[in-house]
Amino acid sequence: MLRKSMSVFILSSLLLTGVAVADTLIMDGVQPQDGNQYPLKGSVKPSVITSLGEPVSQTQAVGEPPISSWEYASFVVYFEDDRVLHTVAKR
Repeated sequence: MLRKSMSVFILSSLLLTGVAVADTLIMDGVQPQDGNQYPLKGSVKPSVITSLGEPVSQTQAVGEPPISSWEYASFVVYFEDDRVLHTVAKR
């Protein structure tokens, strides 16, 4: 009986103990290797213009929340309202 109780206790302890497991996804070309400085997520449009200059082209905001983009020579900056959402390098 004691052996069975101990087995149940150990098994339930192992099951109730949370084990954190994480995977790391490594993708080719994700790290900026072209020497460009990309704007930080959350930066506002005026600070992007100050640090990077005027974009080559701009797209108007679409959808809700409004998403727009600015194209530079080697990357595109996506905005939600007036804040940087993502920056994507061109291939």
